[in-house]
Amino acid sequence: MAQISCTLSYAPRACPNCGVINRGQILKCGFYQAKHKYGQFRAQPLMLIVNTQRFQCPDCHTTFNATNYLFEHQRTISRDLKREII
Repeated sequence: MAQISCTLSYAPRACPNCGVINRGQILKCGFYQAKHKYGQFRAQPLMLIVNTQRFQCPDCHTTFNATNYLFEHQRTISRDLKREII
């Protein structure tokens, strides 16, 4: 199985939980590692190992993760691979 490691991090616009606009007060709060199946590469299954940024909102004291259109929340299969299968 082929593996690619990457990092997903950015400055969020707002807290998805309470809606407070980020003016530099939302804190980066470490990373977590997620593994996603992502089709094939040179006839081998491809696994993306994504280090995803975790954030903390000082207003509502909740944490949330960086998101990406490639991956659905709490799924280990990418949207592209799901389309290939269907």
